[in-house]
Amino acid sequence: MMRAFVVVILFLMVSLALHGCTGFVKHPVCTGDRQKCIEQSLARAQAYAEDNRLAKAITEIQRARDRFPDAPVLREKFKQYESLRRQIIFDNELELLLERGRYLLAIRDNRENLFYAEHDSYGSRRRYREFEEAVEQTATRLFKKGQQAIRDKQFEIAGRVLGLSNRLVPSTAARNLLAEIHLHRQDLRIESSRQKETRNQEKWSIMVRDFNQAMENGNLPAARKILAEMQALKPGQVKDRRRRLENRIDREVETLLERGRFLYTRGDLQKALNTWEQGLELKPGDPKLQQNIRRTRTFLDNLDRWRN
Repeated sequence: MMRAFVVVILFLMVSLALHGCTGFVKHPVCTGDRQKCIEQSLARAQAYAEDNRLAKAITEIQRARDRFPDAPVLREKFKQYESLRRQIIFDNELELLLERGRYLLAIRDNRENLFYAEHDSYGSRRRYREFEEAVEQTATRLFKKGQQAIRDKQFEIAGRVLGLSNRLVPSTAARNLLAEIHLHRQDLRIESSRQKETRNQEKWSIMVRDFNQAMENGNLPAARKILAEMQALKPGQVKDRRRRLENRIDREVETLLERGRFLYTRGDLQKALNTWEQGLELKPGDPKLQQNIRRTRTFLDNLDRWRN
């Protein structure tokens, strides 16, 4: 042990003799004039950023700012790197959250079938309760991400996130925000329509993109509204998209009907009602949905009267 300690001390003494103390200084202090020091810090920070070491770049700029707090270029560069860092964190967290939401949505039918098959089992009830909690927590986190995306005017991201949140847990608040996003996109389309006739193709491209995104996000009410606008612009070119939308709505309504029945039989009447109301927004006038909604509202009203 003592021999190893002596070897380490000798190594440090030799290193000091060969390199001097400055060899151990990771970031030597700039001794040039102000402008040269700032340029050197900016260059080092840029090299770190290009090497995907953003934290190092921010630290380098902050060190320079501590020495030259009144330098505008350092202040602006710091804001740029910090904004980029926050965006990267947001994007990474968002992708992980979206993946989790899509996974939970994909396995929900399987989990509900298992619960049906073993609903008398305590373990089955516990597992399904844990699954429901995971779904609700993920939907809540997605909703908050969607709100943040709207505040940052990232409307395409907000549509993806809120659409998934609403599919996991039907929510009036999420649907209201999705409607707000649709209005924003509609404003863009209206503005585009005011341009010359030669820009109609650009407007059509925006509509096609918005329609496809609405379909991908499961925002079928918005897809229906966009399709109506496309019909007005190019009546002969919406037939296939209309059939695609109607088939998707029929499948979605059937899924919501079944899910509402499942929730109703479990005694989750309010969740069942929300689910069927979501289906009625997709397919107004559907007799099965109307009957279930009417029956559930009556039951809930009676419960309220009995409690009072």
